[in-house]
Amino acid sequence: MADDRPLHAAFLDVDNQEGAVSLALPQFSEEQLDAEEGIARAEFVRSIMRDIDSLLTKEKLQALQGALDLKQRELDLVMAIDEIRDTASDPTTMLTSIVDLLANRLAADLCLMFLLDRETGEAELKAVSDRSQRWGQLQQVIARELAEPAVRLDHIAIWEGHDKLPAGSLANVPDDLQLAAVPIIMGTDQRLGALLLARSEVPFGPQDVQLLKTAEDQIDSAVIQCHVYRRHQQSIAEVRLKQRELDLIMAIDHIRDTAPEPTTMLTSIVDLLADRLAADLCLMFLLDRETGEAELKAVSDRGQRWGQLQQVITREVADQAIGLDGVTIWEARDKLPQGSVVGPENLQLAAVPIIIGTEQRLGALLLARSQVPFGPDDVELMETAEDHIDSAVIQGYLYDKHQLSVKEVETIYQIDRIRDQGLLLDEMLNKVIHLFFR
Repeated sequence: MADDRPLHAAFLDVDNQEGAVSLALPQFSEEQLDAEEGIARAEFVRSIMRDIDSLLTKEKLQALQGALDLKQRELDLVMAIDEIRDTASDPTTMLTSIVDLLANRLAADLCLMFLLDRETGEAELKAVSDRSQRWGQLQQVIARELAEPAVRLDHIAIWEGHDKLPAGSLANVPDDLQLAAVPIIMGTDQRLGALLLARSEVPFGPQDVQLLKTAEDQIDSAVIQCHVYRRHQQSIAEVRLKQRELDLIMAIDHIRDTAPEPTTMLTSIVDLLADRLAADLCLMFLLDRETGEAELKAVSDRGQRWGQLQQVITREVADQAIGLDGVTIWEARDKLPQGSVVGPENLQLAAVPIIIGTEQRLGALLLARSQVPFGPDDVELMETAEDHIDSAVIQGYLYDKHQLSVKEVETIYQIDRIRDQGLLLDEMLNKVIHLFFR
């Protein structure tokens, strides 16, 4: 008669939520062990294999799906960065678009990009994305405290905000704030800068780190692209500046060749400078060769509204300009007598000492401009102009000296003619005096 005690089949219990696995072994009676041992064992093994195979297949599928999703996110990120590089009109637009993209794809509250200045080596903030519009103060703290440490990293690091930021800056910072620091490195050792992303509520995880690695692999070449663009633009700007300098030199030489009379020549020169430098007013002071005092020799008032300013620019200001060693930009409110400044508050003065050789001071130019501040290109143009104006001033001196010599010779000839007329002494002296004072 068959044993009515239950035969418990082996089973594998899997908790899909917790991931726990438990195994229950079959229980056989002694009589069943002999007769059914082989069948039971075979069935037991098949049952376990089916359950394990089902479990592993499901886990593998989930893992594979997760990996595929991450790869798709990486691919989308790479393609988005490439599109920005291809379509951005200038470096600022490119870098700003990249940090906006990263802040969006990584759900970061704040994303900052720092690049090393190629001359000073200091980290400078180049682009910001503040999705929450509430991290303005934190930007300054991060820039001051964390930019340099982030640049020096060798790998991506996740920092706790309360561990890295100064205690005094944490008043409005969430307790769970995290910072992802991403060094931007070209090749193995060429450090270009760093990214800093801030996020609260959800911590940065392994997938976020992988996405940041993928992004950095593309951003380093984007930064190099920016450097190349800037060098190209700088080269174009240098060529344009050199052309402006050449045009200015040729124009001054043309004035010297066609207007030898000093007053006409100097007036033409200040008109030229006012035009080429978009100055509202241009004054030329020259030192009197006998008294050594500065005298106003030429004026160009393009706006016809700076007559009062001419009066305000005193001999004292001119003397200061003459004593300079190079072109200097002054704020008008700092140099002109207090209470006498006329015109806009942003009025600037460019002081250009006119020096022949290394130490013979001839005078100075003073240019006034309000709408646009004088920049490095303007300074270089003024230096170029001064190199040719000094010889123009000397040419003016020689012209005056020559004209004086001619006049002296003419006077001598006229005196000789009076003397040869055989006049009485008093009559002869009267004619000579009349000659000098006519």
